[in-house]
Amino acid sequence: MIPFVKLAYNTRVHSVTKMTPFEVMFGIKVNSFDNYEDIEGEIDSEALLKRVNQIAELVKLRNKVVENINEKQQKQLEVQNKRTKRMKRTFLEKGTVCYRKNDGILTALAPRWIGPYTILDHDERGNYLLVDSLGVGLQQKIPVEKLLIVDESQQQDNVVEVKEILKDRTIENKI
Repeated sequence: MIPFVKLAYNTRVHSVTKMTPFEVMFGIKVNSFDNYEDIEGEIDSEALLKRVNQIAELVKLRNKVVENINEKQQKQLEVQNKRTKRMKRTFLEKGTVCYRKNDGILTALAPRWIGPYTILDHDERGNYLLVDSLGVGLQQKIPVEKLLIVDESQQQDNVVEVKEILKDRTIENKI
């Protein structure tokens, strides 16, 4: 029963290729069920040799098609890797000073980066738990893409909180 099912599948014209799988694989249509015992004479050796050469060419062509597909897939992978920002899984050290990005619509005077913060911990995905200079931790973890790492030369040791502005540069309540 299995050979009949296989024959039925291989001789059915597929809608995508508009060919039978046998034609796609071997380049010819399936032979009909003729009785070749009644035909007098011998099998033409030239026709048989020609068909063997056709099959050999199809095998070479198939191998070349597979190589081309693999080559094109590799090229596409390289193009996609160039387009996307790939980050190595290296984690920032605990105690590193950084600023976090100020999300949302910003006014002209709004700071782009808020901080400084100190890295307290990280999870396996690269999201960091931050603590501000007063020791208060943020409730959510921040991804590394939204962090700006600060060099030790740019770090400020003394943090001062402004309580009141005594004198400003406004004239008649205008800047």
